[in-house]
Amino acid sequence: MNPQLKILENNLKKFIEKSIAPKLIDLQVELQELKAHAAQRAPVQNNNIITWSKYKEKHNIVSFPIVLKSDFDQLNFLLERNNNNIFNDTVNLIKYSTAIQDGVKENLYFQFKRFFTKDLIKNYTCQKKSQKYPNKSIFVDEKFYECLQDGIHEAYGTAIKKEEILHYISACFNNANDWSRGRDERRPCKE
Repeated sequence: MNPQLKILENNLKKFIEKSIAPKLIDLQVELQELKAHAAQRAPVQNNNIITWSKYKEKHNIVSFPIVLKSDFDQLNFLLERNNNNIFNDTVNLIKYSTAIQDGVKENLYFQFKRFFTKDLIKNYTCQKKSQKYPNKSIFVDEKFYECLQDGIHEAYGTAIKKEEILHYISACFNNANDWSRGRDERRPCKE
């Protein structure tokens, strides 16, 4: 194949992926919310339920999914101060968009993919610094982790342990390179 044609094809694929991917994520979020709301739950106060679109509209200081570490730091700062009730809204969003029948791992993947890009996740390690990657920040030290943990605990009740959540978060971080066709990009091209 002509090299210029190959370059053009790759550029076209990237353009399509960048323009369609956010729309697909929004559709996936809506589907997950519908699944979560359709699941049988204990009676809740409807005034605590917040959807992804309402959350983004109310807390539009940061654009989602978060790409830059500085934006994530800003989100953590807002969560720490509970600006505009963002901490409680985040916990409620996670709680009410968790489809319990899908399992903890799948729900955590879903939450991470809608809040963060794989490029941001690659800057973090789950629980502790490693000698191999000393420049990575620790995710459990962030305020967002507290929201995530509270939301998952409230959704599942006491049936889930902190160690299990940390195990699945570590798996999400380890597999972040495979998000958004990352695995396909690393495979050798067959021609």
